[in-house]
Amino acid sequence: MKNSSYILLVLFAITASSVPAWAGGAILSWNPNPERDLAGYRVYYGESSSPHAKVVDVGLTSTPDSPVYTVNDLVEGKTYFFAVTAYDSAGNESGLSNEVSKLVGPIPSREGSRCEWWRRLWRWMLMIKDVSCG
Repeated sequence: MKNSSYILLVLFAITASSVPAWAGGAILSWNPNPERDLAGYRVYYGESSSPHAKVVDVGLTSTPDSPVYTVNDLVEGKTYFFAVTAYDSAGNESGLSNEVSKLVGPIPSREGSRCEWWRRLWRWMLMIKDVSCG
């Protein structure tokens, strides 16, 4: 890849997800690689800095002008490190982007978590805008 500097991780946030309360997720977003032969991206992550324990080939994202990927099932109370690469149709891979890290935040109260989990599940199943926990 000629221009690995284009793979810069620019946004990173821990989000709540519709997985059990002991797990969290991270939404990663980065600047797109402008090369014509771009074939996809790989997300590297783990509980320690490089080398990362896991790699996910996310391919080309559904939003090519602003690539985004969500990493799910992260354990609360642990710090995770993330980096992204781009690869082309010949299999050449860029260097790692700048690495970012994030401590997955504490779990809300048990009752609130259970209510929120069910609320999200019902919203997803019924495709409705909101469900009250009260």
